[in-house]
Amino acid sequence: MGQPLSDPAERLWKFVRGDTPTVEFEQWVYDTPTLEQLFGPDMYLELISLDYRDPMETVRLPDRLRSWLDEHVPRDCECITWQDKEKNPEGYETANLGADFTILKSRTPWLDLIQCLHCGSHWYLATDTVDADYYLLRLTEEQVAAILDRDEWPKQFDDLEHVWPPPGWFAHDDCRDLDDWQEKHGRPEE
Repeated sequence: MGQPLSDPAERLWKFVRGDTPTVEFEQWVYDTPTLEQLFGPDMYLELISLDYRDPMETVRLPDRLRSWLDEHVPRDCECITWQDKEKNPEGYETANLGADFTILKSRTPWLDLIQCLHCGSHWYLATDTVDADYYLLRLTEEQVAAILDRDEWPKQFDDLEHVWPPPGWFAHDDCRDLDDWQEKHGRPEE
């Protein structure tokens, strides 16, 4: 697994990808004097001088911070760049889902608990079988334990119609229903 990112880098990525509101990010900037060591005096001055209430000034900030992060903070995968709740079409951005992740447990053939082979982060993945989209939800340690230990899944994708197999689908896999399929495929190996 790759090197864990430092706390400031993780906080910066959360803002860049849109998971931290601007007002919360602004307060963190003011409360974190060590950012001057991280960024250097010029960029630090830019951050603490910015009028965060002015959308015209803050609109370019995520792109500027992303460029800085890309240049100064190496990463082994794209997980840190994805929002906590992400929707991506099948294609270039998601081409490595099969190679860079391992399935730890399946809820349905299109709902999986996956783990990044590089950074170790856990995601709840839903594959929409009609619209060809991937939905990803970043999971906490508690959520992962609930799935693995008690088969308790987040409700995030329960209303997505095309990630649940139609009743007749199970016959193709020699299963009676979803419970039978989960018994055959969805349980973690002992």
